[in-house]
Amino acid sequence: MVSTDVSNRIKEIIKEHSDKKDLNDLENVQLNSVLDSLQFVKVIVSLEDEYDIEIEDKYLVPANLNSLAAMTQLILDITGGEK
Repeated sequence: MVSTDVSNRIKEIIKEHSDKKDLNDLENVQLNSVLDSLQFVKVIVSLEDEYDIEIEDKYLVPANLNSLAAMTQLILDITGGEK
């Protein structure tokens, strides 16, 4: 699994669940500014479905969810993808 593919898919999922319209530069955005708590839950569930994984509660911390890069790395770590 390639990090750019994971990153691009996470962007698509975030865009599907966010109410914000201008989400072209997600690489440089703190995700709590574009997602509320319910939207975060929907993104996490979508990622679990997309990658057939379970993201354990211990990983659901701001350090893993506050940016696109952090979320990408979390998915790569859980799936054993590219480092």
